[in-house]
Amino acid sequence: MPAVDDRAGGLSWFVRRAGVARCTTIAAAAGLSASALAPGRYAIAIAGLTLALGGMLTGHVATHLREISRTGLAVTLASVVLVGLFAGLLVGTLRISSLLDGVLPSRIGQTVQAEVVLTGPVSSNSGWQSAIAVVESISGGEGGAPAAGAARTGAGEKILFEVAPSHGASSPGEAPPPAKRRSSSLRVPA
Repeated sequence: MPAVDDRAGGLSWFVRRAGVARCTTIAAAAGLSASALAPGRYAIAIAGLTLALGGMLTGHVATHLREISRTGLAVTLASVVLVGLFAGLLVGTLRISSLLDGVLPSRIGQTVQAEVVLTGPVSSNSGWQSAIAVVESISGGEGGAPAAGAARTGAGEKILFEVAPSHGASSPGEAPPPAKRRSSSLRVPA
């Protein structure tokens, strides 16, 4: 029986040495990175993912129609890697758009009056305390001006709420209980 490596050549090396899972993971990471460089490319991600899935199906059918089909195997392997690339691009695009589509990113650098509700567990690291919170209400802008657009105030958006270490506290590691309401003036770093 002839060796498989003689017939498949580079395909066999790719499957056995490079690894389909490893190459697909690298392609997914490249897709996530590409989404940060060019955000909002839903059409490219969805079209590419559709074509790659179609290529996988075509390669699979071609492999089963002809028993010794190297072309079908090559198309299937290339499509699997492309699925990783375009799936990473789609997931990254969705994540970045969810971060940038809110109202709060437009207020970076402004001092605002906000009421937040801590919804997650409070963690402490080197005196800093942080927790996931939901903005209940937000008002004011630069110099105390009223917020622009009363309908889009940022209420309901999730944020990471961090409190700097206080030097006068009796127990700096003690965290406030979750879901406790606090109101203060916040300065968002630019």
